[in-house]
Amino acid sequence: MTNSLYPEISPYKESFFQVDGTHALNIREFGNADGIPVLVHHGGPGAGCPDDYARFFDPQKYYVVLYDQRGAGKSTPAACLKDNNCPQLVEDVKSLMEHLGLEKALMFGGSWGSTLPILFAEKYPEKVTGLILRGIFLGREQDISAFLSDDCEAAKLYPKEWQALKETAGFAADEHCSFSDFMGKLAKVIRNDDEAVWLPVATQFTQWEVMNSCTDKSHLEEDLAWASTPSGATLGRTEIHFMADKLHLTPNQLLDDIAPIRDASYPIYVVHGKQDVICPILQADAFVEAIGGEDKANVTYYRTTAGHSCMEPGNIDKLVEATNLFAADYS
Repeated sequence: MTNSLYPEISPYKESFFQVDGTHALNIREFGNADGIPVLVHHGGPGAGCPDDYARFFDPQKYYVVLYDQRGAGKSTPAACLKDNNCPQLVEDVKSLMEHLGLEKALMFGGSWGSTLPILFAEKYPEKVTGLILRGIFLGREQDISAFLSDDCEAAKLYPKEWQALKETAGFAADEHCSFSDFMGKLAKVIRNDDEAVWLPVATQFTQWEVMNSCTDKSHLEEDLAWASTPSGATLGRTEIHFMADKLHLTPNQLLDDIAPIRDASYPIYVVHGKQDVICPILQADAFVEAIGGEDKANVTYYRTTAGHSCMEPGNIDKLVEATNLFAADYS
């Protein structure tokens, strides 16, 4: 039997949480207020959480919190790069939990939404009841450049679109560009305060990511249209900002600091698509090995036939299976 998303659901409460003098995070609460607490982390950085992310959870059993990180989604100010970096986002998770009165919570997310929970679980292991992670992204330079180089699989699959992104960054058609030069040029543009300057580059970058996110192209036209919206441009601007500074992490930080997760007894579920060209599956293999391997009692590793998107059927199936299993074992 294949698992599908739970029915469409609306938040029973929406609010904003001011984390500093600049940023206010949008928060939406779903399901059972007395249920299992789960904090949902979106990808990007900068993508924001659509309400459909709440549909991975049984609304009778879970208290589901969707929030948009600094500058993302409905958070304000939109697309703001000021004081927007990885260490601050980790502290925002802690502050958000305290604001909501949560001592502990299940951490759920994919892509960058797997990176942030890993970092949080490494720093604050006592606040985590479990991890359900999709599309593992370890944040090393080879991971960041995995779909942003002339030799990457994505560039081979979509050479015309890759060339268009290179030209947006200022490279000639036949010019080879290193990852550092490429990101340096992109970052210089998107950090310009003039929206008219950064918007076209951010939009082109998001279109490139959308093109590579899903193996099922039936919704590609709709997805590319989203890339041209303000929310899509926010993703491109924020992601370039983070990636140009290598996510504000040390070179192998997630795996170097893995001990608190490796030593944890809470359930860990990893879902990763074999056709994922944005976050190749070798990253999930490395993460699972670092936490003790898939034979470890509390670790479940699903390799699906899907690509990167959480909304591909194979990924939906295993993510919902994971949330149902976690709920069944929760006490």
